[in-house]
Amino acid sequence: MKALARIVGIVIAALGLLGLISPSSYVRLGWFWAQSPGLYIAAVLQLIMGLVLLRAAPSSRSPVGLGIVGAFAIGEAVLAPLLGFGKTQVVAKWWAALTPGVLRLWALVGLAIGVLIVLAVAPRRDERGGGRHVMRRADATT
Repeated sequence: MKALARIVGIVIAALGLLGLISPSSYVRLGWFWAQSPGLYIAAVLQLIMGLVLLRAAPSSRSPVGLGIVGAFAIGEAVLAPLLGFGKTQVVAKWWAALTPGVLRLWALVGLAIGVLIVLAVAPRRDERGGGRHVMRRADATT
């Protein structure tokens, strides 16, 4: 599950990086999510990402943080389709009206969250086998 959570973190970080590099692409992506079928595609993807993060949270370095991000993703996945296209388009219009600097700040937050997810589920030193090797008598050459 940690490998899937790592992919989720990379995707979130990549979206943040996209917004930093090209705020106009970030806005176009927001418009895609405010229309059919983009709204439903986004909701399904967010639901999957949220479930992956919740399942990976207990064995991560930050179970509470990952659990909060996962729960938020699931909440947003459920709420957006319930609000309907009218409300999501209002949000998309607001998003499109933001200045490139503000969009970049939002993107920076997304990039940071993605990187923190990747770090939270990264293998620990003892899981990688990167601990100190202790030579035993059987290992010694004579």
